[in-house]
Amino acid sequence: MNKAIENMSTDEKLRLMEALWESLSREEARLESPPWHKEALLETVVRHNAGKELQIDWDVAKRELRNRAECELLPNLLPKVGRAGGSRGRRAAGFQ
Repeated sequence: MNKAIENMSTDEKLRLMEALWESLSREEARLESPPWHKEALLETVVRHNAGKELQIDWDVAKRELRNRAECELLPNLLPKVGRAGGSRGRRAAGFQ
């Protein structure tokens, strides 16, 4: 792994990741999806049309994904209480 990235704090890494994502998002017209994306989307449409897939608002979906990530991933990423370096909360890691 890149030494500069290894030396970054979690907050700095998250901010860098967000900046990269924002930059890539501006170029999305040039990015080509892999073939399996089309297959996955078609499968979702079939499930939706059969009443097996519910449509939800994008903001709600993002909020649910963030909550899920916080519950599943953050405990493993953030320092544990009592360890060298202390403990940090979600806000210190860049999560609102």
